[in-house]
Amino acid sequence: MSHQDVVPIDEPTIGDWEADPFEGKIIKTDIIGRGTLDDKSTLIGLLESTKKLLEESFQPSRTIYLVFGHDKEVVGTNGALAIATHLKAKDIQAAMTIDKRGFIAENLVPGFENPVAIINLAEKGFASFRLIVETSEGRSSEPPRENIIGMLAQAIVDLENNRLPYKLVKPIGYQLEYIGAELPFFKKLTFANPWLFKKPILEALNSHTTTASTIIHGGVKNNVIPSVAQATINFRILSVSSGTSKHKNLHI
Repeated sequence: MSHQDVVPIDEPTIGDWEADPFEGKIIKTDIIGRGTLDDKSTLIGLLESTKKLLEESFQPSRTIYLVFGHDKEVVGTNGALAIATHLKAKDIQAAMTIDKRGFIAENLVPGFENPVAIINLAEKGFASFRLIVETSEGRSSEPPRENIIGMLAQAIVDLENNRLPYKLVKPIGYQLEYIGAELPFFKKLTFANPWLFKKPILEALNSHTTTASTIIHGGVKNNVIPSVAQATINFRILSVSSGTSKHKNLHI
């Protein structure tokens, strides 16, 4: 599997790129462009590998399906979901799914010199909530005691100050067990006792449901206090927690 689409460019930063972000410019050490890491590298790698195998008249012992979604960055309703629905209708039972996640990491843990092959077993879920504040419109010359934009900003700050807790889930426990055995004594001691040192370890591994403000809107003129201001808050849900792809509105 892989996906063909990429996330958009934040327009104010487009001048910071060394080349057009959608050009795919090849320089001596890198390819510059959206999707070079997420996820056109996997897409091209799969296609090139398949082409090479076909040239060699390779015959797989099992049927292989190449699955390339085109709308993963906008939830995947018309891509991955449609593909899954089609395969289910055909009563096709996959033995395994090989997705883009996984890499060879160097310097993943300070003091651990060997490369580490990371095999990802799950991906966080996704949920977005639109936080909406509504009041009466006002003028900047006579601002109310509580400005609507300030109210929204305070709500965002409150969310960021009350993040969901870190959790030591089973795959992370296995990772600590295997990596810890290869570390120097004192680091090995840390990894062997996650109950005592788990906070810094889990923070480094980002092992929790994340909270992030991603989009904010409000106001149309510099001397008018808006009547509506809104922000989109995105949560990436830890795999052991409940949750699916959702978009909901919360009104204040």
